[in-house]
Amino acid sequence: MASARGWSHSFLEPVAAVVLTSAVWTALHIQYNSFYPSEIFVIRLTLGYFRWRTGSTWLPVIVHAAINLSSMIQTALVLAFI
Repeated sequence: MASARGWSHSFLEPVAAVVLTSAVWTALHIQYNSFYPSEIFVIRLTLGYFRWRTGSTWLPVIVHAAINLSSMIQTALVLAFI
């Protein structure tokens, strides 16, 4: 029995699968103002591209962790100087 590989191995093919999953993930983050969903969409496209091109989940995980760390540092700095 062959394992399912998700949307990238369906009729969508990888590029459409990355765009579709990016759009779905962005739709789950609609609680933010208009800037953040566009930022989330672009970040998700980038992470999806990394996953597609490398065939590994590790690079997107590491980049996502770096983005989160950067956001935490920026928040801490803003809060420290308020």
